[in-house]
This record gives sequence, structure tokens and C-alpha cells, in this order.
Amino acid sequence: KNCRPYSFLLEEDTSRFAAYQRGGIVTQAKQPKVLHFKSLKEAIVNPGEFLLSDFSKFDHPPLLHMAFQALDLFNAEFGHLPVLASDGDTRKFICLAKSINDRAGKQKLENIDENILKHFASGACAVLNPMAAMLGGIVGQEVV
Repeated sequence: KNCRPYSFLLEEDTSRFAAYQRGGIVTQAKQPKVLHFKSLKEAIVNPGEFLLSDFSKFDHPPLLHMAFQALDLFNAEFGHLPVLASDGDTRKFICLAKSINDRAGKQKLENIDENILKHFASGACAVLNPMAAMLGGIVGQEVV
């Protein structure tokens, strides 16, 4: 049991030990813990609970999960990511997303926000340079 940063308390019967004099080295022995995860194939079909990062957009995580599946399917079928400002690619992407949703079974979404899918498709082939990513991280941290 931790008491302070550099001390601890033994929750044992120490009456049979010799009297404490001074010093000593203690080594923490961590016990292994076995974790079990779903396979990727199983997790894509049934992802379980999503971790919410934005509490004002509860419906976005399942939609984005489906959008990433549609993006992978789009790339596999057409050999490229949806081109920025291409209405044809955006329509194809939304059709793929809807077909994935139709085959989703229990995970099927009741309503699909096509505007989010449109923005997702438009930004799919965007490249953010490292400087923009770093600056965005700094600005985001300053806002918080």
C-alpha cells in the first residue's frame, strides 16, 4: 500500500521479522496479466462500444467506423481514394457506405448523415504536412 511517494506500508504480520535498522532495497514484482482481444475480422463486424471523444456527437463513432470500411472498399474497387471535390467519387463512396450499412445486421445504423460522409470522402486523400499537425496540436493544447 502506498503512503507517500517514497514509502509504503506492509499489510503483513511482521512480528516474526527482526527489528528494522535502516536502508534496504525494494523491488516491485509486477504480476503478468493476460489480455484477450477480438480478431480484427471480428472487431470490424462487431466493434462493441466506441470510446467517445466528443460528447456532443454521440452518433458519429459508428458512422465513422462504417466510413472507414467504405473507404477501404472504395480503394480496393477503384484503386484510389476519393478525389477532392469529385461529385462522382463522393456519390460512389456514399453508395458503398450505404451498402455496407445494409449488410450490417444488428449494427445497422438507422439514419446516415450523408453530409458527414461527403466531408469524409472529400478529405480522404488530403495530406497534412507535419508542421500543420504539430501546430494544430499546440493550438489544441493551448485551447484546453
